[in-house]
Amino acid sequence: MNSRIDNSNAHYVIETRNASGNNTGWQLVVDDAATVLECFRQGRDTIREISIALLSSGQPFSTHILREQCRQSPHRPQPHLTLGWLTPSHKPTTSEYGYYEQLRKNFFTRPHSRAAFLKGGLIWCLAMESAGILADELILDGPSDEVLDLGTSIEPNALWDDELCDTNMDLICGVYKVFTGE
Repeated sequence: MNSRIDNSNAHYVIETRNASGNNTGWQLVVDDAATVLECFRQGRDTIREISIALLSSGQPFSTHILREQCRQSPHRPQPHLTLGWLTPSHKPTTSEYGYYEQLRKNFFTRPHSRAAFLKGGLIWCLAMESAGILADELILDGPSDEVLDLGTSIEPNALWDDELCDTNMDLICGVYKVFTGE
């Protein structure tokens, strides 16, 4: 296994020594040196195996592809789902919680929602709980058709992957805004 560093920021591109083990169509990228060491210690033979191990443990990583390889979505991105604004005196109800769960489930029908599985931590945990699909298949397929509209790049506009905006993360976590008048 090898890693190389993108010098603009601390991005580590993970590659296996055996070139056939890197045949994914995308590049496995991590931002944490400790995660690089963990990948080396696992002794996995392919990028797919390493990715599944990172996914199953909730470690953040990304699956970047070159801009030239990005597929264009035939559909326009949908508006962001939110839980909206409430008054400071509002007391949430169980039906509102059900509404939140439904919105979260609806979010995971969108192609770029795969980015939630790559985030790690709480976002990863809620994504695993919410999505009724096999996350590993979604991740191993690489970036979605919405990557150029709703993704982010590293190596100045060269490598792209799906990304979550703050509004998406707020929805996944059940955040709603409270009007305070300030």
